[in-house]
Amino acid sequence: MRQTREQRAQNCAESKGCHSWAFYYLSAQLRRSSGRNRKKRGPAAHRQPVGRRRASGEGYMVIGQFVTLVAPIKAFVDLLTKLLGAEPKRRKARFDELVRPLHDSFQEVHADYSTLLRQFERRLPLKAGDEEWLVFDRDVPVYEPEAIEITRSVTQEFAKKREDLEGIRDYLRGSAHVVLAEATDAEERRYLYSLLVYFLPDDHRPHQDDEALDREIRAILEMGGESAMNTPTSRLLREIRGVTDPEEVRSAVQRSIDRLNQRCSDVLRTYVALVKAVTVEQAT
Repeated sequence: MRQTREQRAQNCAESKGCHSWAFYYLSAQLRRSSGRNRKKRGPAAHRQPVGRRRASGEGYMVIGQFVTLVAPIKAFVDLLTKLLGAEPKRRKARFDELVRPLHDSFQEVHADYSTLLRQFERRLPLKAGDEEWLVFDRDVPVYEPEAIEITRSVTQEFAKKREDLEGIRDYLRGSAHVVLAEATDAEERRYLYSLLVYFLPDDHRPHQDDEALDREIRAILEMGGESAMNTPTSRLLREIRGVTDPEEVRSAVQRSIDRLNQRCSDVLRTYVALVKAVTVEQAT
């Protein structure tokens, strides 16, 4: 039976002990894009498949089963690859055809990752008394030993689901200089940088002023993403590693949600600045 690209990447990831299939799929996409950039760009340069758009309400807050990040991440990377391999365009056309769809795809990734974190929080046992804990899918309370075991199981399941995000984190950090070098103006470059930072660990956030932001971007262009953005794995997973108290885990998850929303607001801020710059240029 003929395998899809995702199935081939999955087999490759399993044989090489990678975080997930995502890293190999994303790396292959980058190699294809880099190869096209070395050639003369033409109409075929940006014929990349776009992931299926989700139907309204699909995949949100299904508490019994964690959402998967594979589909929205794949769609996001396909659009990012399309941006990297695109032929030169006027700024407005580039924004409408490439950047705006990329941003729409990012919002789907953020929605699903936010859902994943909230599902994690809601599946944790909630203390109801001195010895009893409430669990969302149980009709009767459980006692502390079982609450600890449920917390451990839910945490392991969350960590596994989050592996797909680890794959894109490694990919984007390794290709950050390529992504930023393709930007055609300062506003677009700041926006792309904010997207890169969104997928990094929770404690890495861009500066608020443009001058400091541009310094960070120059460092990546000069040193490469691996050196300039050399960061460890998820802060949330580090905070809850070995923790068995459901309330402590819940607090850590809530802090992670807050940090995620902060990084999302940085993306939106730079996107609004880019939209404004494109609109002003179009009006002149």
